[in-house]
Amino acid sequence: METLRRRNPILSEKNESTNTALLNHVAKVDLFRKPKEDFKRSQTYLGGCISAFTFSVIILFILWEAFSYISGRNSYFTTLTLDDNANRSMDVYIDILFPSLQCYRISIDTLDVSGSIRFNIERNLYKIPVTSNGILTYRGDLPFRTEESNLNYDPSNHPELANYCLPCFLPEDRSKIEKMSKNDASFNPSMCCNTCEDVQRMYANTGLDLPSLRVIPQCISELSTNEPGCNIVGSINMKKIPGFLVFLPTHAGYRFNVSNLLAFNTSHVIKKIVIGDRNVRRFSRTGVSYPLNGERYTTPTFSEVKYFLKVVPTTYNTKEKQNSSQRTYEYSAQMNDRKFSIVSSVIPAVIFGFDISPFQINNYFLRPPLLRFLIKLCGIVGGVFVVLSIVDSVIDYFARLVFKNS
Repeated sequence: METLRRRNPILSEKNESTNTALLNHVAKVDLFRKPKEDFKRSQTYLGGCISAFTFSVIILFILWEAFSYISGRNSYFTTLTLDDNANRSMDVYIDILFPSLQCYRISIDTLDVSGSIRFNIERNLYKIPVTSNGILTYRGDLPFRTEESNLNYDPSNHPELANYCLPCFLPEDRSKIEKMSKNDASFNPSMCCNTCEDVQRMYANTGLDLPSLRVIPQCISELSTNEPGCNIVGSINMKKIPGFLVFLPTHAGYRFNVSNLLAFNTSHVIKKIVIGDRNVRRFSRTGVSYPLNGERYTTPTFSEVKYFLKVVPTTYNTKEKQNSSQRTYEYSAQMNDRKFSIVSSVIPAVIFGFDISPFQINNYFLRPPLLRFLIKLCGIVGGVFVVLSIVDSVIDYFARLVFKNS
């Protein structure tokens, strides 16, 4: 036992030496070497200035990256593909003012390369009379008109159909008529009044006060005969092929009235032209452009004005809608006009030509995850600190060298 006990210290010494050798081998790969205890670090005014500059740069970079992340400045990107949308039509929303042209003198036609021609379009379009000061005379609600593909389609709101029917009374007066109908069956709240005269007659028969013609939808055409200008607002459904939208004098087929030709002044203001779904939230790194919005054209003579629009199918995609994209159209435009005399064979008109691009622009807004933003901040802090520490070392070396020589 005594012999064994004497061997224990020897074994423990060997174990300790083995452990020490192993730790020495591990210490050789230490990337973060420590200075000796007698090594003293010194702080200088120059190092303090560089440190203050370092903190300032780091704070500025952090604020810039935070602003970029919150505003999504780096979240936009765009791709270009072929148009794969099977939809064969597109909606063109217009808001155009003709300050020197009465509404009843304007006809709106469309034609395209397929040979399809539509004369004097009224569906989904409203011709609102305008005073000489540019003020809209009609103040009421516009009757609802839409295409049959719409879920809210109501055939009674189409003037082109036999069962077209507009109410005889304004909404605020219908409750009074309903009370009258309970006592007198001759008062029917569902009666139709499709003309301004019908409305005036019904108000006279019921004894109700006739409202201003400026709020009665059926009286829009009557207002247009007394006012010099016209504001055309609405939407036109066109085929997705090259075609034209034409504003020209009122005509019957290909026959024009001489008085309408002589009075047709093509001066106009384009308040807005939007192609595609107006409800789509459009975005771009440089902003969405509507080239014709606010365009003005003034002429005292007969002229033909042409706008050539290059229409590009466009989609907008966001992270919230990864499996679906919102489709619409963007466009660029060029304008050309020519003036002519009344004896020429040219008809004064304002023409919009549409040329559809086979390519499709896909806009994406995909904000990077928060973890990537935090990692980027760490990289900025570490990078700036390392670079300026090197700068500090270089400046300190040359400063010591200069002081040593002096």
